[in-house]
Amino acid sequence: MRFALLMFALMTMVQAQTPGEKEYQTGRCPHTPALEGDPTSPYWLEGTIGQEPVRMVLERGGEVAVATFYYTADWVPVFLGGRWKEGDNIEVTATTEDDTETGRLEGRLTTSGFVGTWTQPGYNNAVPVRLKIVPQPKCDASGPWKLFDDARWPITFSYPASWRVTLQDDGDLTLTCPDPEQMAYMGFNIWLSQGRRVDPEASGFFQCVGQWRYGLGCDCENLGNCEAATVSHRKGMTILGGDEREWRVYCRNGGYVAQGDGHYHVLLIDDRWVQLYGMGPPSGLVERIVATGKRRR
Repeated sequence: MRFALLMFALMTMVQAQTPGEKEYQTGRCPHTPALEGDPTSPYWLEGTIGQEPVRMVLERGGEVAVATFYYTADWVPVFLGGRWKEGDNIEVTATTEDDTETGRLEGRLTTSGFVGTWTQPGYNNAVPVRLKIVPQPKCDASGPWKLFDDARWPITFSYPASWRVTLQDDGDLTLTCPDPEQMAYMGFNIWLSQGRRVDPEASGFFQCVGQWRYGLGCDCENLGNCEAATVSHRKGMTILGGDEREWRVYCRNGGYVAQGDGHYHVLLIDDRWVQLYGMGPPSGLVERIVATGKRRR
């Protein structure tokens, strides 16, 4: 229910415009044209751009089209906006913040998919685009799960097999849902980090008077700023929870959107800790992932 309210708030902010200002479709980032009239249900597509596999979501509102796609080799989203013409012909472009065009997708939506071309400045030839309509990728717990097992981490855990695990430059892990629509929002992932000893500034949890607490501005001298953490124990691990923590929702390169909720856990293993947190719909799986966690022997 809380995430349903969040998405209602996002859609409300998408529709709200200040008279005289350029309209933007806030739900696509960076900003792309606002959908006109009653937007259609999105089309999810999979196929290739040239020889490279991609996934895409495409939506129409009147004569406006917006889309997001990513290459499955890197999962970096590309945001597009433009026109939906007669005969389901579509022309959308990717641009920088100063409106410099970085790519152009042209083609036609059919009953089974999309056929067209992708052109980028500096390249001599347009490459063919062939996509088929597919069901919306799932970001829930359905489908098979797989085991993450890396000697650099003090725990093993399971996660949805369709998700991507990325090792960040700082050593953190990111779990990303395959739905390109959710990639428009910054941080709609599940993040894992680790450290040695329980550092309150890093882990977010404090132990005061024998009780674990957390919160913005929380410390043992300001307990009024603290919330009591949930505490459980399993096979040599202490599990701390700070669920329903509030987060700010941002579009990727598109500014603040709304207030949201997230899930937040820390697993303590001797003098080490592993933190898991998520924001937006994917965060509903944090507890499920935590439940699969096992300390490494």
